[in-house]
Amino acid sequence: MSLALLRRLLRQPHQLQWQRMRLPYPLDDEVTALLPQLPSLTAISGTARCGDFGWLRCLPNLTDVDLAFSHREDVADRAAALVAGLQHCTNIEVLALSGSSVFLQLSGCTDLTAAHLADLLPRLPRLRGLSLDFLGIDSLAFLAQPPMTSQLSILCLRSCSQLPPTELRRIHSLRGLEYLNLSDSFSAPLDSAALALLEPPSAVLPRLDDFWYSAAD
Repeated sequence: MSLALLRRLLRQPHQLQWQRMRLPYPLDDEVTALLPQLPSLTAISGTARCGDFGWLRCLPNLTDVDLAFSHREDVADRAAALVAGLQHCTNIEVLALSGSSVFLQLSGCTDLTAAHLADLLPRLPRLRGLSLDFLGIDSLAFLAQPPMTSQLSILCLRSCSQLPPTELRRIHSLRGLEYLNLSDSFSAPLDSAALALLEPPSAVLPRLDDFWYSAAD
């Protein structure tokens, strides 16, 4: 669907009850201002160029959120606005945040920090899947707190290359983890002893069935 068609549909009187939607790029402030007219949405994915994320507060039924971010030099505190919006989506079960979209060759939301995630994730009581891609986070301390420690079953870290290898210990607290993907992350390769702890049957993650690892270039 093109942006022009989406704008035209949502500006007119309608009774749309869409539940799942892949949003057209760029998802700018003009389009996101119309999304509250679709409170039935349970899943969205797309690349956001908007600076305001207040529209997320109007989508209480979201369970699956997959957002990448294009660059906006003219917007300050974009990550804080994103966290403030997502905090109202307490039904989220699967959350994927990407600092860039490889396909579109975009980058952005570089100010999303581990502190932002530590503030956000405990407010999502149903969270069971988390994917973080191309983010400049330097800590995984946000994983060692509820609800992640008890119910997170899927964790993907891709191209988070500023993480010290010592942060791997935070993942050990995720006792319910079933799938783990560590791709091109950490500031140095994980040694064989660290990897051996994670290979199923894992000595530290009793429910882990699937583990994938590749070292960052």
